[in-house]
Amino acid sequence: RQAERQAELEREREELRRRREAEQAEARERRMREALEAEEQDRREQDDDPANGRAAGASAAEIQNRWGVLIKNRVEQNWVRPQGQRPNLDLETVVNLSLEPGGAVIPGSVRVVESSGRAAYDQSVVAAIYRASPLPVPEGDEFELIRDLQISFRP
Repeated sequence: RQAERQAELEREREELRRRREAEQAEARERRMREALEAEEQDRREQDDDPANGRAAGASAAEIQNRWGVLIKNRVEQNWVRPQGQRPNLDLETVVNLSLEPGGAVIPGSVRVVESSGRAAYDQSVVAAIYRASPLPVPEGDEFELIRDLQISFRP
């Protein structure tokens, strides 16, 4: 009987631990989304500001570039480069990825388009993209311009 009670207490502790971890993850995600929304609001204000020399209607290339940089920065924050390899600035991995509205990377969509020639390096880029998901993305029509994206990564 005491063993049953002990097992029940362990299950309750585990459930509490899982809930606490889920709440912490939700709080982190909420803070990240708020920061991204603030960045997007700042960007909108800058785009609409005649003093910065940009027109309010950004071109498709400008939108892709702007969001590509934000996405690349997020991925690089989650990128764990392979250890034991000498730095080689000539390395470059080009990947193609597909996104869902909201920024989630579609499972299985990340493909190496141009390999660096080092499988571990290429795989570290792919893993970082999935780890960084959800990625920062615009809403509405702008999202359609970056739904499928190609990005290059260098050390």
